[in-house]
Amino acid sequence: MKNLLLIGCCGVGKTWVAKELLKAKNQPKKLGLFCFHESESMIVVGKYTGKTFDGSDSLSMAVMKDLPKFLRYCERVGKTVFFEGDRFTNSNFLRIAKPIVLKIKGDGKEGREERKSSQTERHLKSIKTRVGNIKADVAFDSSGDCLRYIVENC
Repeated sequence: MKNLLLIGCCGVGKTWVAKELLKAKNQPKKLGLFCFHESESMIVVGKYTGKTFDGSDSLSMAVMKDLPKFLRYCERVGKTVFFEGDRFTNSNFLRIAKPIVLKIKGDGKEGREERKSSQTERHLKSIKTRVGNIKADVAFDSSGDCLRYIVENC
């Protein structure tokens, strides 16, 4: 089992990568506060319902309390687990899940403009700082490059 964490500034394409991974046949499930989609080979964490802020952004802020139980389940089923976004961009998650950290480079401005994001400059700066403080194992110039890497290696 591998835990993958995809990080990057708001708008770089993290949720797009997750949605592309979800094109494989999958089953929506819930365990505690964790909502996820499970396919034959992968678990993608988050709610994906077509909203502007899909994925991990739609999970409860308290999701971390159920992380140990969720990781035990993932270990039991032996699948690669894909996490993305702000809910998991913290030292507590990194310490417990020990993920391979994937980072999409860039400021995300184009993606935010495309989805007409109203995120405040303060919020964007906070995420940028948090992402900047995490060492990536692999970095990508685009979300497409990241998706290809995951498909080919996981």
